[in-house]
Amino acid sequence: MTGLRKGRALAILWADVPSAQRADLEAWATSEPLAPTDPAAGVLAVGRYAGISGAPAFLEVHELLSDDAAVVATSGRAMAVTLRGLGRLGAVTLT
Repeated sequence: MTGLRKGRALAILWADVPSAQRADLEAWATSEPLAPTDPAAGVLAVGRYAGISGAPAFLEVHELLSDDAAVVATSGRAMAVTLRGLGRLGAVTLT
């Protein structure tokens, strides 16, 4: 098959929120646009997932071309926007 992305690295951000904030997290996650992909900068795909039960409540995954410092930095800048939004919801995050 042609056209398949095959990254060599992932940048993963996960977060959990107090149960009282779960509905707010889901509303925010569905309304907040995903970070743009930038194949030229090495960010091949971005996905966002909400947990159905248990933890984590939120997961964002960036598929990266490589683990090169410049590629990771590009992904980190995109994740910073997500981190700010999660912080407003009182999320506990780990990247």
